[in-house]
Amino acid sequence: MSRGEYEAIAAAALRLIDDPPLAQRIVHQARKECRKYSWEAVAGQVVELYHALARQRADENNELTTAQDRDAAVASDKTLI
Repeated sequence: MSRGEYEAIAAAALRLIDDPPLAQRIVHQARKECRKYSWEAVAGQVVELYHALARQRADENNELTTAQDRDAAVASDKTLI
């Protein structure tokens, strides 16, 4: 249903009132879907993401340090020439 389809929305609401088993199935599926997004369900994913980002940052810092060391060594070699 799209926004503004008030007649269709009203008809759907009446259908749920007239068909309790359908309403119960929809409620059951909605609760099942919501459990996927509970803190218990996503906490591990948040921690994994945090660790992945921390590793990425550490790798970037290591690459930067390596590049700075290389540049410093090149500059040092140039002063010897």
